[in-house]
Amino acid sequence: MLELYTWTTNNGRKPIVCLEEMGLDYDLHWLDIWKGETRTPEYVKIHPVGMIPALVDSDGPGGESVTVWESIVILIYLAEKTGMFLPTDAKRRIEVLEWTLFHGASAAPIFDQFIHFARDETGETPDAIIDMVNKKSQRRLAVYDRCLAERDYLCGAFSIADMANYPLMVVVNRLGMRFEGYPNLIAWFERMGARPGVARGMTIAPEGEEAVPTARGRGSPTIWPVG
Repeated sequence: MLELYTWTTNNGRKPIVCLEEMGLDYDLHWLDIWKGETRTPEYVKIHPVGMIPALVDSDGPGGESVTVWESIVILIYLAEKTGMFLPTDAKRRIEVLEWTLFHGASAAPIFDQFIHFARDETGETPDAIIDMVNKKSQRRLAVYDRCLAERDYLCGAFSIADMANYPLMVVVNRLGMRFEGYPNLIAWFERMGARPGVARGMTIAPEGEEAVPTARGRGSPTIWPVG
């Protein structure tokens, strides 16, 4: 049995999208990061950092239970477990891993800053910093657009690279990051949203919660929860 512990953040969405695309049965456990539900002693035994997401597979390698945390690692684990969405051919596999990790190492750090400034109501951030983040964001959008010039998906065929990148793109787009001028990226964005598994994975939510929240959240106005 697969048990996923997660929330409605873009990182929390990645494994839901993956599980839905793979058609796997799983139990979904929502942990509200704004209520501190990832910081309980019970959950820290699952995820030592007290973050989401985390996956527990009772039928892991050798038939033994295994716990996997970090959203990208979960995607890789599920791909290797099922043989889906991660090529076995070495050259193609490297490309998928490159674009999967590009999200975590290059795009996400800048886009997360964009999200922070878009949600910031204090007006205290210097214009020069906001301008720098916007320019860096646009450079990364241009990278995606060039990659998708002659491809339907980031690595040709649909893969975990697309699953890793898409949820964050949804959030920044809803917060005002415009994709105009990047037609290949727009086509990919629309293509991803039209996939039934992706659509299900992006819309499943706890009762009373937005599927893709864009507001600051329910925590302290100055302290963000980890996860």
